Amino acid sequence: MSYLPYSSKSNSTSSGLAALDLEQPTASRATSIRPQSRTLHLGQTPTPPTSPFTNPLDQYAQQQIYADKSTRLLGLIRNAQGLVEELQCTNQNRRTIQYPWLTAESQKRPIRRNQTYREDSEVKTMAVPLRRARSNSSSDMPSLITDKAELALNVLKLDVKIGTQTSLDVSKLEESSISKLLDDRFSHALTHLNKLFARISDTSSKMLVTGDLNAGKSTLVNALLKREVVPADQQPCTSLFCEVLDAEMNSGVEEVHGIVDASKYDKNDPSTYTKIDLRHLENTVLDDYEVYTMLKVYCTDRREAKESLLHNGIVDIALIDSPGLNRDSIKTTALFARQEEIDVVVFVVGAENHFTLSGEEFLRSAGREKEYIFIVVNRFDNIRDKARCRRQILEQIKEISPRTYEDADDFVHFVSASNCLNSEETPEEFAQLEQSLRSFALEKRAKSKLAPAKLYLKNIFSDISILSSYNQQRADKDLAEATKSLEENKPAYEEIVGRSQRIIEDADRILEDICSYIDLHSRSKLNNAIETLEEFSSVVEWKGLLYVWQFAQQVKNTMVNFVENRVVECEIKAKERTSVGLQRLDKLGSNKHLDQPQSDIDIDSLFFVPSPTKKLDIQVEISDLIDLKEKFNMMTLSLGSAGMILGKYIGYQKMFSSFLDMGNSVGLQPKRWGWLSVIVGAGAVYFIISDMRYVVERKIANKIRDSVRKTNYVHSQVQRITKESRNILRMSSWDLQTRFQNAVKVQEEQRQQQTNKQKAAIEAKEYFKSLSSKVASYTDAVNAIDTEERKIAASCDL
Repeated sequence: MSYLPYSSKSNSTSSGLAALDLEQPTASRATSIRPQSRTLHLGQTPTPPTSPFTNPLDQYAQQQIYADKSTRLLGLIRNAQGLVEELQCTNQNRRTIQYPWLTAESQKRPIRRNQTYREDSEVKTMAVPLRRARSNSSSDMPSLITDKAELALNVLKLDVKIGTQTSLDVSKLEESSISKLLDDRFSHALTHLNKLFARISDTSSKMLVTGDLNAGKSTLVNALLKREVVPADQQPCTSLFCEVLDAEMNSGVEEVHGIVDASKYDKNDPSTYTKIDLRHLENTVLDDYEVYTMLKVYCTDRREAKESLLHNGIVDIALIDSPGLNRDSIKTTALFARQEEIDVVVFVVGAENHFTLSGEEFLRSAGREKEYIFIVVNRFDNIRDKARCRRQILEQIKEISPRTYEDADDFVHFVSASNCLNSEETPEEFAQLEQSLRSFALEKRAKSKLAPAKLYLKNIFSDISILSSYNQQRADKDLAEATKSLEENKPAYEEIVGRSQRIIEDADRILEDICSYIDLHSRSKLNNAIETLEEFSSVVEWKGLLYVWQFAQQVKNTMVNFVENRVVECEIKAKERTSVGLQRLDKLGSNKHLDQPQSDIDIDSLFFVPSPTKKLDIQVEISDLIDLKEKFNMMTLSLGSAGMILGKYIGYQKMFSSFLDMGNSVGLQPKRWGWLSVIVGAGAVYFIISDMRYVVERKIANKIRDSVRKTNYVHSQVQRITKESRNILRMSSWDLQTRFQNAVKVQEEQRQQQTNKQKAAIEAKEYFKSLSSKVASYTDAVNAIDTEERKIAASCDL
């Protein structure tokens, strides 16, 4: 199975690698090798070197196998980049990636970070209890992380430092902050994968010599070169990264290139560096350390290839002498970043000081991708109790880098570098160190150069697998919760929707019933009051003719007040009925799904403002005091009726003659008829005055009725009273409708949220399930790449 590079990241190097025929058998590919160049370049046919330690044909086959493994690793690096980019995009734009916390049960069994650097079988066995602990936890919320219980994550582990050693409890941060921290880890992983790709594509091998201040790093570099190249002193001397390379890479010229910007360095472009004489290297390191970021030191090793590390005839090797840890924060940070580009780490520790905290931190950081780290215990000859010193250091190494401890014979060396520089014979322990470095960097290139990349890929795929598994479980949980919530809320939702429509209809019916009653009652009461005005005027005392005007005014005021009081009584009754209606509406709103309370409606404010239309404007006039027309009509009607009756029986002529005879008999002469008229008139006046009280009452009552009819008073008052009551009831009805609408809206929003959560959970479940499947296949592909150097069985047939 071949894995092509991730499409969005492919470049000329990866394209050339992909062009290799990975399906061709190893033996047949080896037979087609033709000599071309000293160093194998990926994508090209290797050149047969003059190897001091293996059969040439074996070396050709090993080179071809190495190229095949490199190509597959490069493709897997691109695949890993693609997965990390997907996760980062998902975390930023689609769904927050949930960070897997340890449960309380898991915290009882702390997982050390170094355990995850072992083989896949061990990583898988650790992942299973972690998931089991989550599923069996009684708490729905993940427990907190402490510095005593670390996650099985490696590359993507969140580890926020306060100062140098104190870890921040990340679980106390907000989810958005954790998401940003995880996004930073994704970005760091992508950067590291890019460096891995560049490192695997680079056919040279970089060996970093680092350690604490004054540990003897520069002395060790000079001892490996068998000449004093980089400056060394009892005081900390090296303050720049000095990369020592074979002068043949610079056309055989020994010189130093002072580089300001390492990213722009090109040895074929003199504008990207400053040439410095090799003899002035020490002055440059001591005086110009602030001018340059690094130095490229090209020097010649005149030893034979079988003895030289730089001039080995197989692989271009760069020895990098670094500043000491904690010399300053900037260079320490640069050193931590630089180790990601390194193939072999040689950590120098003083035998008298052992490992410092900064040294342990660096080794743990490097151990995230390098299973094996060379540990050189320098100045060992100064130690009196060597066995005790050896035992203590090995115990520290066992805790810091277990795989290095397991192969301590090859990777842990106790030497005195200063004694090896000028001695004619190399001490046995130092010779063993040189042999181990040569074997690891030259013969075991798959182990030194490819194994760290393989380990990092295993770690990143393991982390993605853990994230996928955890987020898939969270998606299952979210899906179950959303589905359960939708099912549980469905009856309440259907009830509130159905009841909302019924209650709106009931509210309208209550409003109409109350308003119809108020209208009918008010209209009936006012009409009755208008028709019976005279019955309520008897309360006014009649004081005689002299007070007739005051009497008329009092009668008018009494009748008007009576009508207006009836209007007030109608308002009071309307207020009572309106209050009853509000109570009935309030009962309709007593629903358990209505979280919003009933709005307060002030019933006392009803009819509080006097209405100007309630007043009756009636003016008393003189004509209202007497009714001559009515009296005259009555007298005329009475006399006319008597005359008609007498005339009918005795005749009109005889009746007139009888009146004259009657007058003559009593002694009335014609001239005395005038007095008779006066007497008759006085009687008529008395008759009119004696009935004046009733006339006033009647005429004012009729005048009020006429005014009421003309102004449509009863209708306007009934309409006003009903309208105000309707407005109050309508406010309550609208409030009730609004409350139900809001309750329905809340239910709909909750259901929509749960529906969205359900949909997002289904999408997340499918996504992380697919991601887990990809990771599993990529992990199998990584495990299939053997980085352990083995002899080729068919070498004798090549």
